[in-house]
Amino acid sequence: MESRMWLFLSFISLGLILVGCKDDEQDGPAMVTPDLDVQMRVGTSNLSEGDVYTINGTVFQIDIARFYMGGIKFSGTNEFSQDDYYIVSDENRSFNLNSIEEGTYDFEFAIGVDADTNSQSTDDFTTRPAGDPLGLQMPEMHWNWSTGYKFLRIDGLVDTDGDSIPDAPVQYHLGSNAFYAPLVSPEKITLDADNKSITIRFDLEGLFNDVDLSTGESTHVGDNKPLADQLFANYTQAVSIVN
Repeated sequence: MESRMWLFLSFISLGLILVGCKDDEQDGPAMVTPDLDVQMRVGTSNLSEGDVYTINGTVFQIDIARFYMGGIKFSGTNEFSQDDYYIVSDENRSFNLNSIEEGTYDFEFAIGVDADTNSQSTDDFTTRPAGDPLGLQMPEMHWNWSTGYKFLRIDGLVDTDGDSIPDAPVQYHLGSNAFYAPLVSPEKITLDADNKSITIRFDLEGLFNDVDLSTGESTHVGDNKPLADQLFANYTQAVSIVN
């Protein structure tokens, strides 16, 4: 079953309470290590960087498509969260999360990087170890003219003259604290020994809903904020959960 209607969520601090004692002996709760898989899609097709697709009637060669995922949180009788960040792409989309208690949870994650991490100095950013998603990346996921990360990066070529040949380079880069997007699933998730997997779908047809790609417009937020705002609002149409 696929559920859309993801909602932007404001963070609320909740207390973590762990209770359990029997005959002066602590019994540990049953634990599960969730597997998270992100399906990068263009409609019914799997996304593969470098391939050509048609979105909103416009031929679009998608050369780079990736985003930061973090802020993962499970809220139920107890709350479990993790500080890790991941760069999601067509080749990097499966992740092992931290172990949590078996149970039924509200599930949320965010597209982007939290404000504290996003405001780190250049030295903090450039001295991170190799392999750190928040360190230097190729292709770059950090602004080279300003501070902060590119929360979402999509680059490619679009057909602007209707001959079905992609001819105009485009870039859709979202970043800055205002574009940090916490999302919460509309349905609870049950995790136990028989149900360890969480599958999220990120669909570029939803991301570009009502966007006229044939104009060849790009956005790096400040240079075309209306387009950036539209893509940001479309996150709720791009993201769905499939379990």
